[in-house]
Amino acid sequence: MTELIKKNKGDAIACKLVGWNDILGTKESSDEHIRMGREIADHAIKAGVKGLMHSDELPAYGISKEEKRKIAKAVDCGKDDAFVVIVGKDGLTEKALERVIQRVEYKGVPKEVRKVTPEGNTRYLRPMPGASRMYPETDIGPISLQNINVKTPKTLDQREKELPLNAEESKQMVTSNLDSRFLKLLEQVDDVKNLSRILLHTIPNIESEIQVSVNDDDILRVLLLVKEGKIAKEGIENALIQSSKGEEIEVGGEDIEKDVEIFIGQLIDEKIDFVRGRGMESVGPLMGNVMTEFRGKMDGAKINALLIKGIKKVI
Repeated sequence: MTELIKKNKGDAIACKLVGWNDILGTKESSDEHIRMGREIADHAIKAGVKGLMHSDELPAYGISKEEKRKIAKAVDCGKDDAFVVIVGKDGLTEKALERVIQRVEYKGVPKEVRKVTPEGNTRYLRPMPGASRMYPETDIGPISLQNINVKTPKTLDQREKELPLNAEESKQMVTSNLDSRFLKLLEQVDDVKNLSRILLHTIPNIESEIQVSVNDDDILRVLLLVKEGKIAKEGIENALIQSSKGEEIEVGGEDIEKDVEIFIGQLIDEKIDFVRGRGMESVGPLMGNVMTEFRGKMDGAKINALLIKGIKKVI
């Protein structure tokens, strides 16, 4: 279903649930409604995805009414049928959907461990352990490792030491499992400081507030413009948003420095009494006016230097 969803959320697959319309439920469902949507979502989450979306609650989560109609048509839903959509990466969607299908097809009450919620209900936690051992993973039969080259994974400390970052940033990068992505991007664009800030802070902020997905191509495209001096570091976040939405990235023109100098000259002329009265102390108040006009189009340090130069000429 990936091509039917406009927002880039990852690989999307869907499955029809015959006769399940209104059974999945929503947050607005009555307390007596057994929300099977939440129930099967808990099983999907165990495969590594964040959850699932289903027809009872759509349109929502960036999925429009028209997109819902197209998905329903694609899986051949009748008026009494429902569907679930799972979005993820690295093949997790298929594994998650398999778990959902197994739960839907199960007849009766499954043997499983459930947790009690603050509301007094229960939710799926994990499968019931087998009879021979306490933990389910020990019920798996032995696997021969002969003639198999097993590569020992690196420890967290080893992964942290490989990063050209300070101790705190290295720890955050590894804890967030972003170190391999960081190193891969660093091979293509040599900008450690901005790349670290983008992965650890900028992207989480964008994806939580604006709910758009920033991919590696977006990052490389923006950092290349930064390297060429067409975008200042203050404009990185806005440029990433524009790139992820498929929009044209706003960049400073070839004569941006000249434009800044002209703007500063006009601003100083307008505030000449204030500038001569305050001297170099007027830099701070005037800097705000210049940054409002040129934020993201030119590096703030360069703008500050031009402003100081302009003020020194008149005091």
